[in-house]
Amino acid sequence: MVALAGLTVALSGLSSGAGAVSSIFGAIGGIFGSAISAVTGAFASAITFIKEKFQVIKDWFNENIMPIFDELWAVAEPIIQTIADFVSSALGLAFDALGLAWGVFLAAMQLAWDEVIVPLWDLVGPVIEIGLGVIGVAWDVLMAAMKLAWDNIIVPLWDLIGIPIDIGITAIGLAWDGLMYAMELIWNNVIEPLWNLVGPPIEAGIGLIATAWDGLMYGMELIWNNVVEPLWGIVGPPIETGIGAIATAWDLLVDGMKWVWDNTVGALWEGVGPGVEEGMKNIQVIWDALADSIKWVWDNILDPIFGAFEYILDLIWGVLEPIVDAIMDLVSAGGELIGAGLDMLGFAEGGVVSGPESGYPVMLHGTEAVVPLSGGRSIPVEL
Repeated sequence: MVALAGLTVALSGLSSGAGAVSSIFGAIGGIFGSAISAVTGAFASAITFIKEKFQVIKDWFNENIMPIFDELWAVAEPIIQTIADFVSSALGLAFDALGLAWGVFLAAMQLAWDEVIVPLWDLVGPVIEIGLGVIGVAWDVLMAAMKLAWDNIIVPLWDLIGIPIDIGITAIGLAWDGLMYAMELIWNNVIEPLWNLVGPPIEAGIGLIATAWDGLMYGMELIWNNVVEPLWGIVGPPIETGIGAIATAWDLLVDGMKWVWDNTVGALWEGVGPGVEEGMKNIQVIWDALADSIKWVWDNILDPIFGAFEYILDLIWGVLEPIVDAIMDLVSAGGELIGAGLDMLGFAEGGVVSGPESGYPVMLHGTEAVVPLSGGRSIPVEL
């Protein structure tokens, strides 16, 4: 307590300098108090809306989480108190030494305050107080301007738009409540009853699939352990031996082919290969020259001739095409007349005829079958 009293005496010298600061912050508190009051009034409906929506979370936390913390604290508090009592009794001497050191430290601070800080403050304090006074006046002007802008601009503007915002927030709240009600209604009356109908069969089906899968895995393991593995134990070693023999024979074959190549074909190619390669190069040169000559003849002689023939044929076809079209039209008309006449002869030997959907006359002879080709039917047909 003596150390704390000394610290209080040492800090008392700051009270006069802090007075100006206290007055400035007092003015700030007044301005911000009125501003906060206006904002709180303007946003009261929004705050109420938010509080209502998060009240559910708070209630859930108090009902589910806080009891757990209370039970943990009920268990931990005696343990913590016991540890504190032990530390206090075991380290009492150390705390006494620490208190003595703290007293010495405070005495040194008091000496430095009286001999250094206070004389220094007597020199610079008046200047600082004047500066703080100027700052206080400027701050008062700034706060007055801000209050003027608040009262004459922001508050009237909010009076214009606050009501629509409140209405919008209310509408959002109603829409949210309606959505939650509709979702709950759908869940309780559609999804949950539907799941009660299809859920048990689905779960039973999944259970059957799982059981069948387990049975399949068990059967495969049983077949592997009792059939495949013992059978492989019998036939596996001969197969592996045969594969090894095939690999050895293949290596011998490859080595033999390499020896034959190196001592016969390879040696022969080393002798005649350069000459053959030179001859192929000469043939390539001759072939290139022949290809260039053929291309020149086509580009400069044949292509112009064929172009002229094509132009003449286009002129002739331009004259003949109308005549040929007229002849084809006559032939088509004659074919239709002949077909109509044949249709009147009947279908003793079978056949397919097309006509209008409304029907057309036909003559039948003896035993004949008339089969409509609709409904996916086709010829030949069996009755």
